Amino acid sequence: MTNHEQQRPRLPDFVIIGAMKGGTTSLFRYLDSHPEVTVSDPKEPNFFIQERNYGRGLDWYKALFAGGGRVAGEASTSYSKYPRFDGVPARMKAILPDIRLVYVLREPIDRVLSHYTHNVFAGEERRTLERAVTAGDQHYVCCSRYATQLQRFLQYYDPTQVLLLTSDELRSNRLQTVRKVLSFIGVERIERPLDIAEEHHDSSRKKLAPRRFTGSLHRKVPSSLSRLVPHLFRPILKAAFTRRLERATLDSTLEAWLIDALAPEVKKLQATTDVDLRCWKRYL
Repeated sequence: MTNHEQQRPRLPDFVIIGAMKGGTTSLFRYLDSHPEVTVSDPKEPNFFIQERNYGRGLDWYKALFAGGGRVAGEASTSYSKYPRFDGVPARMKAILPDIRLVYVLREPIDRVLSHYTHNVFAGEERRTLERAVTAGDQHYVCCSRYATQLQRFLQYYDPTQVLLLTSDELRSNRLQTVRKVLSFIGVERIERPLDIAEEHHDSSRKKLAPRRFTGSLHRKVPSSLSRLVPHLFRPILKAAFTRRLERATLDSTLEAWLIDALAPEVKKLQATTDVDLRCWKRYL
């Protein structure tokens, strides 16, 4: 294959469809470290979402994968945000009938809390945790209804085209899990060590306690600004990009409500797939 052919725009071979705050950014970066994998820039093109970038056309989408890797892929977590974004699997099937889909699942309530924190930090959420989670559209809860989200894709794709992972296995058994994903997307050979030492996060470097949010969140300091500041003064610059959040807690009533809302989804997923969800025992 010539250099020109390698750089030619093409369609992706795999798509990470979610879930938001499930570890997709880390997985995306790990795959990107493989010499035979080309990933999109940006990470989340959101092409198959009518309200986002579908109108840009196929040439725009193809141009995002003009790398030299043997396989190419992207990771748009909004693809599994039904019903906020509808029609994604049908649009995807029409263009990518043979695609490989990867769905990373995080403990459902932990994902809800992280999603809420993400939106508060981004200035997109001003409601209390309880009001946001129990609102009429139940958007935060819907994104953790993994069985429902998955079923929409299985209406168009064969189960053999979908790989389910949990955040727990990606975190605790990283190398084996990344190798499983590479094999699934058609890459077996590893020519050099993969860069999988660190976890990666899109929006911040925050940590979320099991029952409460940490008090301070950090935005990433823009690299263009950081380079202009002497190393000695960079802690001061970092502090300028830090703001305090009012501490929020998940009380027992809201936790029980969430378990009741999400337990049927977890049980259905456990019964209909081979993913091991025994660590999510509060729902089973």
